[in-house]
Amino acid sequence: MRHSFYTFTILSLLIQTTFAQTPEVPDWAWPGSATRVQVSPPPDFHRPDRTVYKSIGVFDGQSDIGSAVVPGSSSNDPVKNQYTIISAGYNVWYTRDEFRYLWKKMSGDVSLAADIDYPDSSGFYDRKAVLVIRQSLDDDSKQALVALHGDGMFHLAWRPEKGGCIKDMEYRIGSRGGLPGGKAPDDLVTNHAKRIGIEKHGDSFALFVSMNGEPMHQFGAPVKLNLDEPFYAGIGFCSHIPNKLDTAVLSNVILENSAGKVCTEFRSDSREMEKIEKAIRTCIGWAQNKDIASLYNVIANDSSYLEVDPDGTVIKGFEEFKKNERIWMNPNFKAIRYEIRDLKITLSKLGNTAWFFCILDDINEWKGKPANWINTRWTGVLEKRNGKWIVVQMHFSFPQDK
Repeated sequence: MRHSFYTFTILSLLIQTTFAQTPEVPDWAWPGSATRVQVSPPPDFHRPDRTVYKSIGVFDGQSDIGSAVVPGSSSNDPVKNQYTIISAGYNVWYTRDEFRYLWKKMSGDVSLAADIDYPDSSGFYDRKAVLVIRQSLDDDSKQALVALHGDGMFHLAWRPEKGGCIKDMEYRIGSRGGLPGGKAPDDLVTNHAKRIGIEKHGDSFALFVSMNGEPMHQFGAPVKLNLDEPFYAGIGFCSHIPNKLDTAVLSNVILENSAGKVCTEFRSDSREMEKIEKAIRTCIGWAQNKDIASLYNVIANDSSYLEVDPDGTVIKGFEEFKKNERIWMNPNFKAIRYEIRDLKITLSKLGNTAWFFCILDDINEWKGKPANWINTRWTGVLEKRNGKWIVVQMHFSFPQDK
C-alpha cells in the first residue's frame, strides 16, 4: 500500500508539473474565422526562444521563435537535401512571430531558395513555410521574409523595426480553364508555386518564384531594410494554429553568401530520371492489375496528348485515348508481363521536358491466345506539370524486314 501511495503521489506531481509548464493559448492568438477577427498580440506579450545550438544540414541551429505552446522539431535528409519542419504557432505576422526556424548566422549578401510541399492537404489554409532573414531570434525581430501559404498565396513581407507591425506585398495566381481541378470551365483554380526564394543585396530584399518548374524569376519590386551584421538567414514553418502541429517539407535548398544565386538550378537528375522512368513504366505496367487510374495519372488529360500505334492508328487527345483503352479493360484481355530494354531518357536543360527511346516486349493474351508486341520501338515525350511527370506523346512501331 505504501508503494502504491508513493507511486500515485509521484504520478500526480508529474501530471501537475506538466500542465503547469504548458502555457495556455491566449484568446488573441486564435486565427480569424467567420465568427471572430484575429487581433494583434498585446504590445508587452513576448516569449523567449527555445534554441538548439546544433547544426542541421547547412544551418547552424534551430529555434522555436516565440516558443509556441507546443514545441516544434525538424529533421534533415542530406541525400535529398530535404528539411522536414514540424511546428505549431499562432502566426508570423503582426508585432511578433511563432514558428520553427532553422538558421545560419551570416553577413553580407544572401541567396536563399527552396521547393515547398505540405504533406497534409487538410492543414489550415493560412499556414506558411517561410524563408527568413532576420536580425535576431527575438519574437519581434526586424526581418524580411518570403512565404508560401497553404492556400497558394505567396508574399514578400518585412518588419521595418523591432516590435513593429509586419508589412507585405501579396500575390495570388490563378487560371480559368488553364489548370486542372475546376468543376466548370470558368472556375478559378489557384496555381501553387513550386519554389520560392529571397535575395538580399545590400539593403535590398527581393522575392523570386518558380510557379511550375520554370527558371526562378523575380516577382514584384524589392523592399529596403537595413540589418546589422551578423544576422540570421534560414527556413521555417508555422501551422497558424497556436497549439496544433503541422508539417512542411522544404527541399532542394540553396543558401549562398552572395546575391544572384537564387536562380541557381538545384536539380538532382538521378531523382528526376527515377520519376520519369516510373511514369514510362506505368504506361505499360498498369495493365497487370488493370489499374487504369494509375495510367490516367501519368497521361496528359487534355487535347495535347498524341499517340501513334504500330498499325498506324493516331490517337489525338485524352478523350479519344480513353475510348481506345477500353479494349484493355475487356475481360478477354490479360496482361502477362512486359520487358523494357535499352531505355534512354534525355532531360532538357530547363528540367521540365524529357524524351525517351526503348525496346518494348509486351506479352499479353486475348481470349487465351498470344497477343504480343515484340521488339517494339517505343519513343515518347514527357512534360513536368505541377511537379509531376506527364506523358504527352508516344509512338510505337515494329521493325520491318528489308
